Amino acid sequence: MVKKFPKFNRVTIKDLGASLVTLGMGLGSGEFILWPMLTVSYGYGILWGALVGISMQLVLISELQRYTSVSGEDIVTGSRRIHPLLPLVLLIASVLGFGWPGFTSSASTLLIDAYPSITIDPTILAILFLIVCALILVVGKNAYAKLEPLQTAIVVFSFLIIIYLASKFFDFEAVLSFTQGFLTNDGRGLSLPDNISFATYLGAIAYAGTGGILILSQSFYSIEEQHGMTQYVPHFSLKKKSSDVDIVASEDSESVSHFRKLRGFQVGENVIFFWLLGIITIFALSFLARQLLSGYDILPGSLDFLKLEAFEIGSQFGDSFSKAFLLIGVFALLSVQIGVYDITARVAVMVLRSIVGIAAGRLYTIAVIVQLLMGIVIFMFISSEPVWLLVTGAVINALCMSLISLVAFILNRKYIPGGYRPNSIVSSLLLLFSAIYLILFIINIFV
Repeated sequence: MVKKFPKFNRVTIKDLGASLVTLGMGLGSGEFILWPMLTVSYGYGILWGALVGISMQLVLISELQRYTSVSGEDIVTGSRRIHPLLPLVLLIASVLGFGWPGFTSSASTLLIDAYPSITIDPTILAILFLIVCALILVVGKNAYAKLEPLQTAIVVFSFLIIIYLASKFFDFEAVLSFTQGFLTNDGRGLSLPDNISFATYLGAIAYAGTGGILILSQSFYSIEEQHGMTQYVPHFSLKKKSSDVDIVASEDSESVSHFRKLRGFQVGENVIFFWLLGIITIFALSFLARQLLSGYDILPGSLDFLKLEAFEIGSQFGDSFSKAFLLIGVFALLSVQIGVYDITARVAVMVLRSIVGIAAGRLYTIAVIVQLLMGIVIFMFISSEPVWLLVTGAVINALCMSLISLVAFILNRKYIPGGYRPNSIVSSLLLLFSAIYLILFIINIFV
């Protein structure tokens, strides 16, 4: 069914939600933990990886958004056009990449650091966090309506506190040290530090912005925001039956003009609210960590470095700021876990709804509960060490992002009308990113 591409009207606050939600899903891992931890140990030059990682994701999420806005369908459903088993592969990748509950494990550790009077075992607290995250999604009928204000509030509040704390150390010498270290890679040229853990570095690159299957949030949430041809398809609802609507965007000049206006808004939104806000947050947190902990000869290799950082913040700015810093981490990490449950459950619905014959809402709930039980089993029988869980998931997600980049390339070059397709430069970048993520994964596994 051919339809005209809808006109994009004025921008409202509601239209700015998708990029903030996508950024919020990455705030608790790469931004708050991995990049500051690496910067403290190896200097400002290591942040080139963050800039490269989030820039790659900027292009990728914009291209995922292109396909959904033009076709009216999410990337998981669209991947079936390439091969009928691809949606199942994406589902398996999402489970393998984010089945490791490192986010709640980290959150429980930080909360106990903020309030030492809490006597509950960290693993039990992490399991309780998992249960709360699951309940937030399955109680009610519209998961995105709860996610958007939650993620937006966390991102904005965290950003303001982080910038305030980092600004306290901004003097000429500190800025000069940051600039020289970053521009020269701390005198290392193009090489990495000799003793760096490549798995941790790869994990940080994968989580610079967001990571793995979470990057599909930009596709799912574009449907929620009703951008472009998604206006002709229903929202994802836990109470209504899902229906596939096969539509094609008209290529008349008016329709293409409407698309270009929407495209300009989407790219601008992604640049400001995902890329710029994300890189400022990474740089500010890394700068703050380096300034606070540079006087220590021996630095912890786990989340203890955040406890030490909070101690220094408390000694200089007061206990309230110390607790606020740790609580930012707690809420950011829990928001990521909620996002993981939501996106993985949406993928499960899109993959399994036509196979198992279960209503979308019930299938979504089952998928969330299965993830919850998987997390509990991992905590009880495999590991509850936060950094190991985060890094393990991130390494697997690098392979997932290689696949998603390739899927985006094929869909946008073959399955949307010619007037809406990306140019050769953007298409080449998608292929390059797919190769880079795959190579990084292979190097990490075999070297």
